[in-house]
Amino acid sequence: MKQRILLIACISLMLTATPVFAVEPALMTPDEIVFIDRARDGTMVLLSGEAIGEDLHADSSHRWVNVLGDSLAVGVYMTNDEAARITTYGDHTHEGARVEVFGMLNIGCDQHGGEFDVHAEQVSVLIEGQPTERPIAPWKGVAAAAFFVVGLVEWRLLRHLRERRLA
Repeated sequence: MKQRILLIACISLMLTATPVFAVEPALMTPDEIVFIDRARDGTMVLLSGEAIGEDLHADSSHRWVNVLGDSLAVGVYMTNDEAARITTYGDHTHEGARVEVFGMLNIGCDQHGGEFDVHAEQVSVLIEGQPTERPIAPWKGVAAAAFFVVGLVEWRLLRHLRERRLA
């Protein structure tokens, strides 16, 4: 009788316990993902960053989106529908949408010629992108004018030396 009760208790504990693999991975940036332990190949990761450039055609039902961290970007392979939710990509006139990607990390993806990528299972747009103003710094105009004058003087000097040699 005690053995049956113990067996029933063990089975009920196993059914109600949360499995270890159900724990969601920690949020990472593309910079952290690039330097991740190689043993994590094929595991699920949670990635957050700015969508940059543009979405690129991968195949008939998938797109590539580059997600930028502080200094590095990671290519994310996602469905056309997921990519369509990203409306603004970062460039010199826009701040791209902040996205969160849950997907499988591939250190050397067999499907994509050994490339480092993340295959998205779920993509969330956290913050929509927006236009940014980047006014031209006045010192850049002064530097450009100075370099133009130096180039013009060098050109005239070269021309003068060639004329002297021919004469």
